[in-house]
Amino acid sequence: MWLLKDMAFPDPNWQTRVTLLGGINAFLFVLGPYWAFGWLLISGTARPSYPLPEGAWHCLCISLCLFGSVLMIAADAQKYFTLRLRRGLITDGVHTYVRHPNYAGEMLIYASFALLVWHWFPAVVLAWVWLCVFAPNMALKEASMSRYPEWAAYRRRTWWLVPGVFQGSLARALPVRVLPRGHRKMGRDNNRDSDMPLQWREQLSVGNDLIDADHQHLITIINQANNSLQAMSRAGLLRALTELDKYSRVHFTLEEKIAQAVGFPDLGQLHASHMLLLETLNQIAQQLGEQWDKAAADHFGQFLRDWLINHVIKEDMLLKPYLKKYSPRFDPRV
Repeated sequence: MWLLKDMAFPDPNWQTRVTLLGGINAFLFVLGPYWAFGWLLISGTARPSYPLPEGAWHCLCISLCLFGSVLMIAADAQKYFTLRLRRGLITDGVHTYVRHPNYAGEMLIYASFALLVWHWFPAVVLAWVWLCVFAPNMALKEASMSRYPEWAAYRRRTWWLVPGVFQGSLARALPVRVLPRGHRKMGRDNNRDSDMPLQWREQLSVGNDLIDADHQHLITIINQANNSLQAMSRAGLLRALTELDKYSRVHFTLEEKIAQAVGFPDLGQLHASHMLLLETLNQIAQQLGEQWDKAAADHFGQFLRDWLINHVIKEDMLLKPYLKKYSPRFDPRV
């Protein structure tokens, strides 16, 4: 099913190259534990005692799996083919009542597997994936959708995953957010900041020359992207975003090597944060479409600035206490 789906309407998120460490982390913390579900049942480790007659329970699990598969495939297909024809918020079809039908479908699929195994381990895996992977991704998606003028009305009449359960949004929990169309920040300082290029300040230093040099170059690229936004140059913007994506991947890989070498304890969380930042970055060009107005240029320019500054302050600064023990010229590759 997954291979046929990828051949017919591939998910661009799965077309993105990842580092070796990223692939290993994805297998160890998400994909690998999924495979354990079947092993628990086949090996006899799990000896389920279902709360319903076995036939009825199996029927329930199969029904959930089938319904989840149809829902997920329908949602992904609608998104893929709709966005090929027009950009914008999708509010009809399987998105009429819930905002994340593709996630709901995938959750039903793996929930059916967990119910079939009826063991504590699948429950722990699903709790981890749903809370630490799916929830942030859905919040990120809602932050992206919030830029459309019809978003407020759409959010009021729809639910997160299940009709009648939770209409709110987790987008505010994100370290960065997309501002909706038509919204302008008020105040002289904010207007001034949107026009002025980002500048490197010593307060942004984490105490390592390699990481600091990368950050300075990222600032240069973001300033180039912001200039293209203001000049309404899609070609220039795409060049800047492509360079930003490539350089960010190189930077994140090096940073994770340094973090590992200096004994940073939250390496897995640092990598997960990097993947979320790249996912955020990859959505920008798609969201803007072919043309944009001055307000959208200001909003996305500020979004890029926040993307970098929040990354530096909230993520890389966590490395600073560990880097203090080493020379500013420390390079684990040498």
